[in-house]
Amino acid sequence: MKSIVLVVIIGSVLLLSGCCAQTGKVQATGKNTFQQGTSAYATTQTEKISAKIEDGEIGLPYTIEYLGSRYEVRLNKVETAYAYYWNKEYLMAYFEIKNTGDSSDYFSPDIYFVGQDGEKYDKTIAIGIDDNTYDKTLDFFKKLTPGTKMSGWVAIEVPKSEQRGDLYFEYTNVWLSNTPKYIKYKINS
Repeated sequence: MKSIVLVVIIGSVLLLSGCCAQTGKVQATGKNTFQQGTSAYATTQTEKISAKIEDGEIGLPYTIEYLGSRYEVRLNKVETAYAYYWNKEYLMAYFEIKNTGDSSDYFSPDIYFVGQDGEKYDKTIAIGIDDNTYDKTLDFFKKLTPGTKMSGWVAIEVPKSEQRGDLYFEYTNVWLSNTPKYIKYKINS
């Protein structure tokens, strides 16, 4: 009798853990040719990737399935901007997010930078930078209907000494999962 109860408990745990692990699938798709610094590379990817992408490439679209919705995420550019009056340096990242699923939903990712020293820098409002270049910021509270997309700049105040590290596009639902799901991009400005 005890062995039957044990088998039922173990089976239930495995079944539930498999269901919960399916909340954030990621797939890399498309073709990309991008020049970063002095090295140029081209990629073509169509394979499924886990919910943690450790080596995201700028310009390459990633399809993520999240809570029943599907989105295509692409980091197009990363630049640095300096606000002279405020004496602040910003890491500027330009993202495109497209709802490729069948339902309308809000999608609010957490975008942040982790420097080489392990310090985390969150997105912020950039004051005093060139409004003509960085006039369009990413709207984090927009409902996306199927087929629509949003795009814009994300500003992260980063000290000049911390221009190398990892840029995270995290899309974890903290209420449903303790496991972070993200796309991580290496930044070497």
